[in-house]
This record gives sequence, structure tokens and C-alpha cells, in this order.
Amino acid sequence: MEVHQYTGRISDAIPNLMASMQSNEEFALRSSGELGGAVVEIRIDYYNPLTVGSRFVILSGLRSFTQKTMRLSHLVFDLDRDRLVLHSQGIGVALDLKTRRAAAFSDDRIDRMHKRQLTRVAS
Repeated sequence: MEVHQYTGRISDAIPNLMASMQSNEEFALRSSGELGGAVVEIRIDYYNPLTVGSRFVILSGLRSFTQKTMRLSHLVFDLDRDRLVLHSQGIGVALDLKTRRAAAFSDDRIDRMHKRQLTRVAS
């Protein structure tokens, strides 16, 4: 896989993470085209490139959030060489697709995000 393709694979994985935090109401709004999302900033640190045919896994999590933004973190691991390929951090927003403005997260969504937020494990 070429380096420029990594972001595409992470992008493909984000709906799985988002689905774990959205309510049925949010799913309906997304399905009807009223609610969407966007990444407004991304930073990627590259460590070990994948080789052709390498198997990989993406682990994603919610680092932090505000009323309208969320910070996501993604780790890509090379399963064949047991190495970290990259670490990606992004800031995302929910978008009202009618007004084209950032939408505030519902109280229900914030409760779900609290439950899914990454925490540090004491060592």
C-alpha cells in the first residue's frame, strides 16, 4: 500500500467508530442526508511503511470532545511484522447539511461519547 492510501483506509474505518456512538435518531438523520461530518484537521506521524501484501489493522478511538468537536486517534499496525505503521490524529465535526454549519452534539450523543472515550490505564 502506498503512503497516500493510508488516509483512505482510516477514512473507511471511521463509520464503524461513529456507529458505536450514534443514536437511532442520528442514524436516520445521516441516512436522509440531513446530518454529515467532516474532518477539519489531521496530523499523521509515519513510523514503518507497510510492504506490498502486508496485513494491517486499524485501532481507532475518541480522545476528547467539546460540544461541537471531537478529537480522534487512529493507530495502524502491520500484523505481519508486529510494528506500528502510523499514528493519526484528527479533529472532526458533525455537520448540518442544510445550513452547512457545525452541529452541536445532542446530550444523548455526549453521554455515548463519555462511555467510548479513551482513558489512560494506570501503570
